[in-house]
Amino acid sequence: MQFIELKDYILLPVYLFIIYFIAYRKRNNKYSIKNPLHRYYIPALTVKLLGAIAVGIVYQYYYNGGGDTTQYFYNSKLVADYFSTDPGSFIDLVFKPISITMELHQRIPWGDAVFGFNESNFFPIRILALLQLITINSYLPCAVILGAVSFTGIWKAFTAFVHMFPDLHKQFAIAFLFMPSVFFWGSGILKDTITLSALCWLFFASYRVFILRVKMLGSAFIILISIFVIIIVKPYIALAFLPSLIFWIFFQYRSAIRSYYLRVMALPFIVIIISMAGYYTINVIGESNKNFQLDNLTNKAANLNANLRAQDGAAFNIGVTNTSSTAELLKIAPLAITTTIFRPFVWEVRSIVMLFSSLEGLFIMYILYLIIARNGLIGMFKVISGIPLVTFCLIFALIFSFAIGFSTSNFGTLVRYKIPAIPFLMAGFFIVLDRGKKQVTGFTIKREHQDSLGTSI
Repeated sequence: MQFIELKDYILLPVYLFIIYFIAYRKRNNKYSIKNPLHRYYIPALTVKLLGAIAVGIVYQYYYNGGGDTTQYFYNSKLVADYFSTDPGSFIDLVFKPISITMELHQRIPWGDAVFGFNESNFFPIRILALLQLITINSYLPCAVILGAVSFTGIWKAFTAFVHMFPDLHKQFAIAFLFMPSVFFWGSGILKDTITLSALCWLFFASYRVFILRVKMLGSAFIILISIFVIIIVKPYIALAFLPSLIFWIFFQYRSAIRSYYLRVMALPFIVIIISMAGYYTINVIGESNKNFQLDNLTNKAANLNANLRAQDGAAFNIGVTNTSSTAELLKIAPLAITTTIFRPFVWEVRSIVMLFSSLEGLFIMYILYLIIARNGLIGMFKVISGIPLVTFCLIFALIFSFAIGFSTSNFGTLVRYKIPAIPFLMAGFFIVLDRGKKQVTGFTIKREHQDSLGTSI
């Protein structure tokens, strides 16, 4: 399918000019030249936009016009066409649930029924249909606008980490802004672009509400919107984030509990509460989406594994079957987590895209090696347990990596699905590497709107 046309290349410079005009004004107004964040803003936005363009070019010319991004764009054009012919139907398609507009959906010749009758897959189509109105139905302009908007979330999470650890701004820039898989798969016309940005906005707003306790009303609104988007598009991200957030809040304020015995007893209590909340959350989501009911998770994972393994030669198998029990899943958890974070290994590479992911896995492995070499296993865990933010990062990354590892069996899919874990995992590793080297296992958050770099939060 030809979805990138000559007009894309003609219009693209116009939209890039507008985006950069806005970006330069925002950077110059927000960050002084002396602020290190000043020098990251434009390069980070640039790689984000390049990633958005590259995704389209790869799917158009390398995959011959196939793939999810093609379906999202094609189906959004079908919706956008209603704006001129039937504005009422356009509004219904963009803003009303599929269950209410099912009769209308059934009349549309969707490129793939999965994208026309599934709320998770249809959400990006709603957004793209609106973007089509201001881009003359052009793929590349849509892609760079979506990439620029999603950049705001990544940048906010980055600034939150810098606010807590100003001296690690270079390391956090690598983790959030310049990891290849993150700015490639998290920039194009894909669900991952939307959910990664929503996750980062959720983290940023949670930091302001629960840790800094500033700008509570606006941040609470951002939290609600972010959770709404995540639950619609990829609910399992919320299932990994929310328990991790509770742990972060608990460890952050545990020192305020004066009684030693209460502090010791509080931890298992929190674990029980989190377990109950997680169970309840999964069931609530399952009521609206049968795929995420507890009884269906293993079957869904096994069926998805079989489908993904059938796609191409980039398949792997960690042993998930339809009959796998909870205990069996827990036994393969280390393998699932290892697979998500470090694989594909170099000898498993089957394409240029997989090669970049493999090299990224080697880099993560190297950072972990440095941490263990400098601190030892015991020292490493001391640092992790002594810094609540690191505890949050690693709990989230491990839970999320397990979920992705046991439900995916194709490296081509894995490299895309795992990107929400990568920035937080790397940021946590960089903090441990730095604090372990300095033999520091804690820090105090100053509830101020600016850090030592002058970064407002």
